[in-house]
Amino acid sequence: MRVVGFDCTTSMFMSLEKRGYCCMQQGVFCTTTPCPPPPPPPTPPPPPFDCDAGYNNWVMGWSIPKKVYCCMHVSRGCPTAPPPPPPPPTAPPPPPPVTTPCPTTPPWTPPPPPPPPPPQFDCAAGFNYWWTGWSEPKKEWCCMREGRGCPTPAPPPPPPPTPAPPPPDPYDCDAGFGNWVAGWSVGKKDWCCRHRGRGCSVPTAGCGTPPPPVAPQYGLPTFDCNAGFDRWSMGWSEEKKLWCCRHTGRGCEATPC
Repeated sequence: MRVVGFDCTTSMFMSLEKRGYCCMQQGVFCTTTPCPPPPPPPTPPPPPFDCDAGYNNWVMGWSIPKKVYCCMHVSRGCPTAPPPPPPPPTAPPPPPPVTTPCPTTPPWTPPPPPPPPPPQFDCAAGFNYWWTGWSEPKKEWCCMREGRGCPTPAPPPPPPPTPAPPPPDPYDCDAGFGNWVAGWSVGKKDWCCRHRGRGCSVPTAGCGTPPPPVAPQYGLPTFDCNAGFDRWSMGWSEEKKLWCCRHTGRGCEATPC
């Protein structure tokens, strides 16, 4: 949770939150007086001799104690080459400062967030009779948040009835086609000629009498009477219709007697 800072340089608009924040962050505006700082360490005493005063005439002007002191501490006033200065004495550690424990201030705790508002509707109350006992706002609210009280979608429409299959052909125009002239009835010849282009008689020698089969003549064009038979009436040329009618009985134009 983000903590909002306060201006701790002024005591205006003082509140408990601001006092706790400024006391913890900058040590000001605390409810108790802070402890005073520890006293400074004592000043060391001045040296017993000033080794700069009278150094130009130290041989005759200094006393023996001053010569010994200045020779040992600053290498001045020594009769011969001065010995190396002794290591400085190790100062004893200073005694721990005696402090009086300050009263502790409890840390500042932000106030807890407010509890969330209660739900607008109780979707468990009266659920057994929701379709008649609930209001429309409650149905919409519970449907969107808990999936309860949702209207049931209408069933899909039934599929359309399957159309009845077409009736079978009264005649099979492939059965017995090799002997259709003598083996087919008049009704079959008429039906197959009108619907399938088979069994059509070409009136040449007499009505109802098919012409005799023509023997293939070499050098004349021949036709594939299976190619394009489904559109023979519009797609075949007159030569192909005549050739296929004479040789295979296909493509014959029906001519009434």
